[in-house]
Amino acid sequence: MSHERTTRAELLAKVLCGGVVVSLLLTIIGAILSVVELKAGGLSMASFMALPFSFKLLIIAISLLVFFVLLVFTAFLWRKGYKLVLKYVFGVKEEEELLSKAPSEAPA
Repeated sequence: MSHERTTRAELLAKVLCGGVVVSLLLTIIGAILSVVELKAGGLSMASFMALPFSFKLLIIAISLLVFFVLLVFTAFLWRKGYKLVLKYVFGVKEEEELLSKAPSEAPA
């Protein structure tokens, strides 16, 4: 595979993987928010502010934890998915990918 063709394959693999990661992240966040909305009934800022401080802190801490776990999951999915798309869709092996990079970028 030529260098130009490999570069186009890498770009398309990044776009495909990025789209999957973003759509998966938005779907998971939407599902979580839907479940919370159904369980809690009518959510509003006034009802949240009426909660005791400890519950507010707990809700914010759990929200941040879920966000960072999803962030790590999507970063993992991006790395592995990008390589899988290159391998199975475009037939580019990791060795070819490393050889196609400039000598200054290749790992030592």
